Amino acid sequence: MANSKFITYFIIIVLFCFTVPSTAKSSALVQEIKQQSQEQDKEPFVGVNIGTDVSDLLSPTELVSFLQVQRISHIRLYDANQDILKALAKTKIRVIISVPNNQLLAIGSSNTTAASWVGRNVVAYYPETLITGIAVGDEVLTTVPSSAPLLLPAIQSLYSALVAANLHTQIKVSTPHAASIILDTFPPSQAYFNQSLTSVMVPLLQFLSTTGSFLMMNLYPYYVFMENKGVVPLDNSLFKPLTPSKEMVDPNTLLHYTNVLDAMIDAAYVSMKNLNVTDVVVLVSESGWPSKGDSKEPYASKDNADTYNSNLIKLVLDRSGTPLHPEITSSVYIYELFNEDLRSPPTSEANWGLFYSNSTPVYLLHVSGSGTFLANDTTNQTFCIAMDGVDSKTLQTALDWACGPGRSNCSEIQPGESCYQPNNVKNHASYAFDSYYQKEGETSGSCDFKGVAMITTTDPSHGSCAFPGSKKVSSKKTGTILNSTEANGAESVISLHHAIKQEKWDQFWHFYGQVQENLFCNSKMGVYGPIPGAPTIQIAPSVMQARSIRRNLTASEPRPNPQGSYHNGMITPSRTIMVANSASYINGKQRYAVNGVSYVPPDTPLKLADYFKISGVFNLGSIPTCPPSGNNAYFQTSVMAANFREYVEIVFQNWEDTVQSWHIDGYSFFVVGMEGGQWTPSSRKVYNLRDTVSRCTTQVYPRSWTAIYVALDNVGMWNIRSENWARQYLGQQFYLRVYSSANSWRDELPIPRNALLCGRARGSHTRPF
Repeated sequence: MANSKFITYFIIIVLFCFTVPSTAKSSALVQEIKQQSQEQDKEPFVGVNIGTDVSDLLSPTELVSFLQVQRISHIRLYDANQDILKALAKTKIRVIISVPNNQLLAIGSSNTTAASWVGRNVVAYYPETLITGIAVGDEVLTTVPSSAPLLLPAIQSLYSALVAANLHTQIKVSTPHAASIILDTFPPSQAYFNQSLTSVMVPLLQFLSTTGSFLMMNLYPYYVFMENKGVVPLDNSLFKPLTPSKEMVDPNTLLHYTNVLDAMIDAAYVSMKNLNVTDVVVLVSESGWPSKGDSKEPYASKDNADTYNSNLIKLVLDRSGTPLHPEITSSVYIYELFNEDLRSPPTSEANWGLFYSNSTPVYLLHVSGSGTFLANDTTNQTFCIAMDGVDSKTLQTALDWACGPGRSNCSEIQPGESCYQPNNVKNHASYAFDSYYQKEGETSGSCDFKGVAMITTTDPSHGSCAFPGSKKVSSKKTGTILNSTEANGAESVISLHHAIKQEKWDQFWHFYGQVQENLFCNSKMGVYGPIPGAPTIQIAPSVMQARSIRRNLTASEPRPNPQGSYHNGMITPSRTIMVANSASYINGKQRYAVNGVSYVPPDTPLKLADYFKISGVFNLGSIPTCPPSGNNAYFQTSVMAANFREYVEIVFQNWEDTVQSWHIDGYSFFVVGMEGGQWTPSSRKVYNLRDTVSRCTTQVYPRSWTAIYVALDNVGMWNIRSENWARQYLGQQFYLRVYSSANSWRDELPIPRNALLCGRARGSHTRPF
C-alpha cells in the first residue's frame, strides 16, 4: 500500500474474460474455467487493489456482482476471507489469497499449521473458486524486519502443503516487497539488493526460480518524484512522451528510459542477476498516483492520477516490456479501487482510488488511441451533474456559460419542455452540464465547471425528462440497446483492449449503414443513432473508415536483385523519420512548421543547386528527423538527406485539432497504420502489413498519427508538404534529397537541354547534346 496497510484485497482488471453456455454442467464449467485460467495466466494484466478502510464497503455478494458487471476476472485478497471465497465460486474470477503478517509466526514455525491453513483456505474452495496464488505477508523485510527469519520457512511450509494436495503447479507462492529493498535504482545497471537482506533474498529467489513463481514489488514513481524533485522530471514519472534529450540514459548499458517505472523494474532484474538469478519475472504488486493532496502535495491531482494510471494501462496493453527486457511485460496492480475515506492524514492517503466509496468514479481513465477507458464505470455510462451544497449564484454562472459559450443543448430546460421541471437552477444546471459533458465525449476535464460539477453513474433522468447521456435517449433514437455490461450465456467476452477497438468498428459500420439507407431507398438496415460528427469531433469512426480501405499488396519494389520480388510488409525499414506539424508565431506573425522548421523558398531551385553543386543555397540536415520539444520554430530552407534504395518508415504526428493532409512528390507509399495519440515503437503492433493501400497523399487526424512505408527508388529532390495551401505557403513543407553516389543515367537522367536556369544557376550549362 502507499504507506501503512490495513487488511486489503485486490481486484485485477485483466485482458481477457470468458463465458460459457449456460447449459454447461457444473463439472464441465469448472474444468473449462480452469483450463482458460491457466491459459490466461500467460498474458500480462492490469490489476486494481481495494483497501478496506472505507466507510461503506461493498458486501462480498455486492463485490462479486460488481466484478462480474465490470468483467473483472482477477482478485487478490489480503487475507483469505471465506465469505468472499464462497461468493466467487464458479464465477471465473481468479483469486490470490494472502497470509497476513501477524500469522507468519504460527505458519513459519509449524508444518502442521501450514497444512491446516492450506486445507481450510485453499483445498476447501478449489477449483470451484479459482485460487491461483498465495501472497505470504506484505513488505515483511521493511515493515516487520523482526519477522524476516520466519518469511522463507512460512513460504516453504505452505508450498509443501500445496505439493501434498497436488496443487503446487496451479498455485504460486510469493511475498510482496517494498521498493526500498533495492538500493541505487538509477542507473538500473548499478542497482543491488540491500546487503543486510542477502541472507533472506538469496534462498528466497532460489525458491522462486525453482517453483516458477514471481518477485512481487510495490513500485511507486510518485514517491520517487516527490523525493527527488528537480532531479526526476514529472513527465518521466507520468509516462508522458519525451524527446530524446529528456530520456534517462543508463551510462553503462546506453539503454534509454522514457519512464521511471521501467527503470525500477529493470533495477529489480539487475539486482536479481547480481545474485545469479535470471529466470524470475517481476510482478508489480502495487503502483498508482493520488488524485488529491494537501498543500505539501501539489502534484497529487486528478489530472496527474488520470495520466499516470491511463498511461500505465496502455503500457501493459502494449506489451512492450522494458528497455532491458523488451520480451517481458510485467503485470501491474494499480493502487487502488476505492478512496479509503477513513485513512488518516496526509490527504493523499485517502485519495488513491479510481472510485469514491459510493462507486462513482473519481476520474475516467483514458488509454491513448482507444478513447475513454470505461472499465471503472459500473454501467458503462456516466453523467455530469451539479454538486450538492453549491450556492445558486455560482451555479447560475456555470449554467450561463454551458448554454452560451459552451454550446450545450439547453432546449429541453426551456419553459414547457420535458426537463423544465423542477424549475430550479440546480436541475437546469445538471442538464446543461451533462449536455456539455456528453458533447465533449465524456473526457475527464469536461465535467468540472470550476469545481461545481461531479461525475456520477446514476442516471439523473426523471419522469419524461431524459438526460443527454441517458440510455433512455438512445432507446428513443435506436430502439432497445443491450447494456454492454450484460452478456448472454453463449457470448465470449473479448479483452478490454480489443473491446474498445471493436466499439470503434461498430460506430463506423453503423455510420456506413445509415449513409447506405440514405442513398438507397430499398435499404432495409435501420438507422443506428445520429451520423457521427466530422473527423475533428469524432475521430475514431474516421480512422476506422480510413483503415478499411485496403487492397492486395503485391507491389514489387524494392528489388535488391533483378530476379527478386518482395512483399513490402515483409521488409524491415532501414530507419524511421518522424514528422510533426505545428502552428507557431515567428517575429509576431503566424507561420507553420515541420519539426520546428518553417520553410522559406531559396533564390535558386533546389534541384539546380544540387545538380550544379552551388553552395549556400541549402544545407543537408537543416531539419531534424524527429520533432523537438516545445512549440518554437525558426526559418530555414529545410532539406533532409536520404539514400537511394533505402526503405524508410515515416511517421506523421499531428498534435493539433485539425486534420492534416500530407503529400510526397515523386513517390507512392504504403499507409501501414494510423491511430490516436502519440506514436511509439510499440505502435507497430497495429500496423497493417498485408493489404494496405498505396497512395501519394495521406491524412493525419487530430491528435493522431499516420505511419507510411516508402521505397526511395527515385533519385532527386522531392517536396513533402501540407496539402492545405495556406499552411504550405506559410512554411509547412520541406524537401527530401534522395541521393545516389553512382551518378548514373540508370538512376537519374540529366537535366534536359531546354531547362530554365535561373537564380545562382544562371550561366551554367546543361549537357552539350
